[in-house]
Amino acid sequence: MDDQANSMPGAVTLVLLTEDYNARGAGFEHLRRKLYKFYEDKLPAGMIVERNFFLREAVLVELELHIQATVNEFANMSMAQKSMMETITKFLDPISGNSDGNGWEIGCMPDQYKIQSLLTSIENVISVDHIVIFAKILNKPDTPMVIFEDIQTHPYAVPVSGNHEIILDCLEN
Repeated sequence: MDDQANSMPGAVTLVLLTEDYNARGAGFEHLRRKLYKFYEDKLPAGMIVERNFFLREAVLVELELHIQATVNEFANMSMAQKSMMETITKFLDPISGNSDGNGWEIGCMPDQYKIQSLLTSIENVISVDHIVIFAKILNKPDTPMVIFEDIQTHPYAVPVSGNHEIILDCLEN
């Protein structure tokens, strides 16, 4: 696979997510040049001559969740909303998020079911009634929102938490 995720026999693509991913690509070209130089004498000559070795930055996909959920009591709404927001933000962190806290593997994105399961496990949340996921590619600042299902399978994608909207209802009247 080449650096644009096209099939290319014999190609090797190293996809990088730097710890300073929030800098949005600042200095990535410099890092890429240094890494090419580093690998130059470590790779088979054919890979270099045929240009079959690629280094690229992970595709940062900002997820914006719009959630409608139900909590058990009116008195718990504020606490539940805060817990939901913190949980989502932590879960979508590309370096230390995901269910296991080890971050997201490049090319693996959360699905709606996984997000729903996560949110229903929060204290005082009875049900998650509706989730809409909006996605935006952060590496391309002028790109509009994309359909989440289309980017969800991108082999170089990694999720990043965006702005979320949580609307809560409560069971008690």
